[in-house]
Amino acid sequence: MKKITAFVLLTALLLGCFGSGGAEKLIEVSAEAPVPINVEYRNHTATDGVSPLTGLPAGQEPYTPILLVLGGGPEAAPFWGIGEADLLFQVPSMGGGDTKLMALFGTSYPEDAGGARSARMTMLPMACAFDAAFVCAGCPPMYTETMTDVEYYLDLWGFKKAGTWFNLLGTAPKERRSDRPEPHNLSAKIREIHEALVKQGTVFEKRPFFFADHPLEYGDAAAKLTMTYFGNEERLAARNERTESSCSFAYQEGIGYTRTSAAGLNIDEATGEPLTFANVIVLWTDYESETVGDNTYLCLKNQMVGSGQADIFQNGKHMTGAWAHTDRKDRLVFLNDRGTELRLQPGKTFIIVCNRYNELTIAE
Repeated sequence: MKKITAFVLLTALLLGCFGSGGAEKLIEVSAEAPVPINVEYRNHTATDGVSPLTGLPAGQEPYTPILLVLGGGPEAAPFWGIGEADLLFQVPSMGGGDTKLMALFGTSYPEDAGGARSARMTMLPMACAFDAAFVCAGCPPMYTETMTDVEYYLDLWGFKKAGTWFNLLGTAPKERRSDRPEPHNLSAKIREIHEALVKQGTVFEKRPFFFADHPLEYGDAAAKLTMTYFGNEERLAARNERTESSCSFAYQEGIGYTRTSAAGLNIDEATGEPLTFANVIVLWTDYESETVGDNTYLCLKNQMVGSGQADIFQNGKHMTGAWAHTDRKDRLVFLNDRGTELRLQPGKTFIIVCNRYNELTIAE
């Protein structure tokens, strides 16, 4: 039944994409947020029985948001267990357009999810923004105590002391799969991590999005969006695409957005089902870099405290709005094209974090 469902869905998506036939339009990226940014955005009250991350009904399990670092290239796919994640992220990993994915679990906690990979400082600000535990397969041993040193910030920002960092190369619950090649075979035991957080009494702040009670009815028609990765100014000027990171999303009414990358249509290997999203958001920001030995590492400018342009896709439509993150410990806020806080469509969300040396195009 799962294979039949996936085949029917894929057929519908392909027909929808081939039928769109619209010319692609390049989205311009502003250096500043294109809508007004208020000084402060206060948290609002979560609704009982409703997921703060999806707006959908949630059970009575304690809320323990868990952010898992995944691989990025086609050799890492397909991932498993991530169909139960509420949010997925694509974030820069190294210079030159390399990226990795991250999965945020806050409603359902699968037994296994992976393949898990190592962390970078482009990722940790997201754990802060969602007040989430952070799970990764280690991080580069830098010992520099500088802006790109992950373990230094795990200590400085309190993850180690709070017991909310789970190192899968250490004692965190994990398993190596024998049917997948290393290093893409590491499973995080998400349910065990959830239960450990509950047992140690860790309390996480719910930072709910606002959710719409009807579909988005305005905006540019955008049944397809494509993110072409270059990563830096030199690669963009040479049109040297990082194809391993480039991806596209197709919208189908009644299904939502599906993501296609160099690995093909993205699925959850555990179920065989395509991943679907109610919202896709492109968060534009600048990177800072640091060379340690022979490697150049990245972090998000000001550790992602600030604001910038956000391109938002819902219901086959596109609007240009903004993001705002006024303090590392505060929630991440998205604003619509009118400058008010965005109402997400109920369901899962994919967030792309990238810089202006990549290109976003849309088509009807």
